[in-house]
This record gives sequence, C-alpha cells and structure tokens, in this order.
Amino acid sequence: MNKWHLDGYDKGASPNHRGFDEFYGWTISTVHSNSPYYYPYYRFHGDSLINIVENADGKHGIHNNDLSVNDAIAFVERNRENPFFLYLAFDAPHEPYNIDQTAWYDGQETWTPDTKRYASLITHMDAAIGRLLDKLERMGLRENTLIIFASDNGAAVQAPIKELNCNAGFKGRKGQLYEGGIRVPLIVNQPGKVPVQSLENTVYFPDIMPTFAALTGATEHLPQHINGINILPLFYGGQVDTNNRMLYWEFTGKQRAARKGDWKCVTIRPNTPLELYNLKDDPEETTNLADKYPEMVKAFDEEMQRMHVPTPNWPLPGE
Repeated sequence: MNKWHLDGYDKGASPNHRGFDEFYGWTISTVHSNSPYYYPYYRFHGDSLINIVENADGKHGIHNNDLSVNDAIAFVERNRENPFFLYLAFDAPHEPYNIDQTAWYDGQETWTPDTKRYASLITHMDAAIGRLLDKLERMGLRENTLIIFASDNGAAVQAPIKELNCNAGFKGRKGQLYEGGIRVPLIVNQPGKVPVQSLENTVYFPDIMPTFAALTGATEHLPQHINGINILPLFYGGQVDTNNRMLYWEFTGKQRAARKGDWKCVTIRPNTPLELYNLKDDPEETTNLADKYPEMVKAFDEEMQRMHVPTPNWPLPGE
C-alpha cells in the first residue's frame, strides 16, 4: 500500500509484478501518481492510474495518510477470512510538509509553520494507524494479527532536527550511516501473544524477511547467503543471539558501516579512513577510537570487504 520506490523507474517492477496480489499507491516510475504531494489526484490501483475525485481541481479533500489507511482497511475487510500480509508504507513525514490540519500544535508559538506541519504529519499518521487497529479490533482480528511498525531511516536534513530532537541526539541524518541515519524505532505488537517489554537486542532490516518466512512456514523459499536471521522468538518472549554477528551497510562506493556487539566502524565519504566507535559508551559517536585500536579497524575492514557483494548495477573500480 502507498509508497513504492523499488521500481527504479521500471514500470514493470511495481508491487503487483513483484509478488504482491494487490497494489494501491504510487511509484517512482510514474512520479505524478502521487501528485499533488499528500493530496494526490492520481493513484495506482494495480496497473491502472485512477483519479481521486476528492482532490480534483487542486482541492484538499483527502490526505494521503487517510487515503492509504482507507485502502488498507478495505483490503483487510476483503481478506478477513484468509491469511493476509499487508505492507503499508506511509510518506509521512517526508517533505514537502503538506497538511492542512495542524491544530494539534497551534499552541506552540515558538515553532515555525514547517515544524508544526512536520509534527502534524506524524500525529495524523498515528491517528490513521489507530483507525486501522480499531478496525482489526472490531473485526475480531486484533489478537490474530502480528503488527510491526518501523521507520525506514532517521530524519532528513530538512527536518526540524534540533527543535524536535528528531534523531534523539544521535549523530548524522537520513542518507548517512551514522546512528542518526540508521537507528530507528521497531515496535512489535500482538495483544495476548507478544509480551509488553523493551529489548536491547541489536537487529536490523535484513532480519525481517527470514523472520516472516519462519512465521509463515516458508523458510525453504529464502534466498541463499542472506545476512538476516530469524528473530521471531524475541517477539514471543524467547531468546535469540543477535549481538555476536556482523551487521553491514553500504552506499556502494560512497559509504560503508559495520557493527559487531558494541563496536561500529563507519565512513560516510569515499576513500576516507574508517572511524571506530564504542556504541555502549558513546552512542552519539563523538569519540573516534580508530587510532587507539588499529587492529580492530583492520579486522572490521577485512570483514566488510568480504561482506560486500559486487553488482553490475553499482560496480566499484575493478569489479
């Protein structure tokens, strides 16, 4: 549902051509399928580009947060008797910060209009998610539905990072491999089955696919040589050894980072030395310990080079 940016400008790579039975939203290959932003007149239903009459002629009749949840609720209603997987990707609070409803924060007189709109986009999204959860409750599906909420990255440079402490004080932002760019919320909810608790396990997005495969009994269909692990036992009160492995990220040829336990190596510029941080003692990545522990940096670098997989889409020199 909603935002799909994995098509790489290829119209044949939309969700309903990549394993999903239904798709309602917009794609980067057809940018105007989300135009105007947050109050779209255009939207895909499968391969058909339809019009949203509420937003015709520039009207702000329905916000994309509500539009997306309406589509999600209709999908759940159609599939209430069947097992279903719903992937709902909100735009909020991506810029430009378009939302008419900002009354939640009218009393914040020191905030700029953009800061109020940014916060309102998040609050409005929360309310829309609440409508979906309420619908699951009223249909009797709440306890039989595993819900996972996560952000895809930290706040962008345009966000009111200082005013709202968007990245919780962590270094960096969206598009960078410092903690402010990659450390995000992960909430798992299923009343009566997922105990209420806070965990300190180090997990990341590559863990989601093997976890869902375990949940659905589809592990035999997983690709080979994936980095993620099944963390499903953590959801239900069990234990998984998540912290004694290497986690790896890269923007090929531009940035790379790896973490093992409390230690992290990172560089956000091409051909620059790796920085080393102890995230337990220094989660804000303020003190670079690379000169103090050169052998650890060397070991990180060697493992990162092994974890890098060459691709013709983003070849490095010599690949």
